[in-house]
Amino acid sequence: MMRQWPIVLLISAAFRVAVGSTCLADGIPPERRKNLVNVKLGETYPLGMHLNDWAASYASSAVAKILLEEKLGYNVTERLTGAATVDAYFAVAGCLTPTIIGNRGCGDGPAVTYSHVSLEAWTEGYAATWEQIQTDYPATAPVNVGNMGYDGKVSFYIGRGVKEAAWESEGLNLDFFRGYNISWHLAAKYFDPPSVVNNSLLLPCNVTRLWISRVMQFYAELTGDWDGVDVNDGVVTAKCWEGKFWYAPSCRGNSSGCFVFLTGGNGWDLENSMQKATAWNMPMACATALNWKWFTNLPLQHDMMFYWWVPDPTFLSLSPLEVAFPPHDRQAHLRGDKRTSMSTTSVDICVSKDLRVLAPDAQNLFENWDISLKQVDHMLLDQMNTGDGWDVTACRWLQNNEETWSKWLPDSTTCFAQFGLYNSVTKMFVENRDDPTNLECLACPSGSFSRELVDSTGLTHTCALCPVGTAQPLGAAVQCDQCDYGTYQDEVGQTACKPCKIGAYQDEKGQGVCKVCPTGMTTLGLRGRSPLDCGCAVQSIDIGQAGEPNCVSCGPAGEYLKCPFGSTIQALQSGQAELGEAFVPEIEAGYYSTDAAPLEVYMCANTIQCPGGEPGTCGGGLEGIPCAECPGGRDLVGHGV
Repeated sequence: MMRQWPIVLLISAAFRVAVGSTCLADGIPPERRKNLVNVKLGETYPLGMHLNDWAASYASSAVAKILLEEKLGYNVTERLTGAATVDAYFAVAGCLTPTIIGNRGCGDGPAVTYSHVSLEAWTEGYAATWEQIQTDYPATAPVNVGNMGYDGKVSFYIGRGVKEAAWESEGLNLDFFRGYNISWHLAAKYFDPPSVVNNSLLLPCNVTRLWISRVMQFYAELTGDWDGVDVNDGVVTAKCWEGKFWYAPSCRGNSSGCFVFLTGGNGWDLENSMQKATAWNMPMACATALNWKWFTNLPLQHDMMFYWWVPDPTFLSLSPLEVAFPPHDRQAHLRGDKRTSMSTTSVDICVSKDLRVLAPDAQNLFENWDISLKQVDHMLLDQMNTGDGWDVTACRWLQNNEETWSKWLPDSTTCFAQFGLYNSVTKMFVENRDDPTNLECLACPSGSFSRELVDSTGLTHTCALCPVGTAQPLGAAVQCDQCDYGTYQDEVGQTACKPCKIGAYQDEKGQGVCKVCPTGMTTLGLRGRSPLDCGCAVQSIDIGQAGEPNCVSCGPAGEYLKCPFGSTIQALQSGQAELGEAFVPEIEAGYYSTDAAPLEVYMCANTIQCPGGEPGTCGGGLEGIPCAECPGGRDLVGHGV
């Protein structure tokens, strides 16, 4: 139920420009602000903020917007406003329609997000959705950079005036559940009775959670209060008085002894109030406001207990106090047993996965963010009392609380991995911060990489040129890529490696030169990756022994010996080559040689006698040198000789 209701009475989320060009005296003016630069996509665009549709999000987002613009120098734009924390998750994951349930538009566009941060994310209730997004969209899934400095909570509250009246009258502590036990105290006398509340401003019981059978059956089974429910044909509903109230057992016989507990929506957590009322003998009359207007107005008109969450400005004028119950029992709550206190929820900041690359100082700002609930309440109450826009309210808070927010700002010379020190005046990357004037952090360009630098100020990063034997085609890299097999790079600061030329190869990575093939040998093409890629040139043949190459001429092409690239004496004799049939050397037709001396070639009388091919090959069953003898002493007949 947390953080998913539209706050219809709040001023529009649109930020108005404060008086003057900047809020802060030393703020960076609009004309000097920059867009994010996405090197991979070749795009520039403003830093996008997804706003959650409730007051605390507007307040904190307005503070963040001013700091991003005026202290870090970014152009910032608002994006779609979401009514629930899960909307923020989908927005920061790059989904095109993040607020449309059932069609979030995820994975429909490029793997990029234009919403880079969302503040005031209530994470506790949406763990399953968070994990699913991480699994489904790993390239753009949001990153939780931590708590904002406070936790949120949904609970039961009373106005400070009620608390003080009971305390002054009899020392009764009404911000503690035991103060309501009717066996010991008559707490209802400090509240308005149900009879003074206009019934027309309350929802009928039959359209609230009081009419959910499984919920009411669980209540009756847990508490044993079957008198507080009706059972008809197996359907269990809450017993309803005046069509609008459910009375707790302790005041069921006398409604004037009850005090009103008000909730909203469709009866948010009504079973919670019923369980507590029965378990702790509290004289509650539970009811649901007709709509948001009356949920936010009735507690201002009457002394009552009400359902609420913090931070939120709705009831701040009452200086409300939470009613404390026994410590939260997580396992019991998971079973539906809500008789103990409700848990707090971490209120967090989520950012896009690429913010660390696009704007590391912005991510560092949010990682350092630490504002107290008291400070947020101060802004909310200030806005409510003045009616000023959120930008004006945030500006006023920033001007009065520099000691708090100045600790969030990153050192402009503290560059993170993928970035390096850059002088904005000379337009050059520098290797130290001996003179920090005009230094900022920029993504390292192609042909370079980001490396650590530790000096007297601490850790930062500089951009260094890729060394010989490496290259880097992309920017924002933390290392250069070694040149692969078959390539080399003999210069520094390069974006690509060079291919080994014909006649050379490289069988190691990260090299500055290629290795030259042995004398007389070459390669079939560029990028030779191994010594085995070297072979004798066309019309030469390797007759070497014991792995020592020795290329000799095969004579003029088409004469008596055909030698393709990489020919070897072994391939000539066997008729097979590692590179395939096209690379097998052979005796030309009309010539003959023996297997024992394959390079001693004899001219034959015709191609029928000597068809060529492997050494020792004769046609027509002939034999001898050069294929001129019949086997067994028979005469040579019909062979054209």
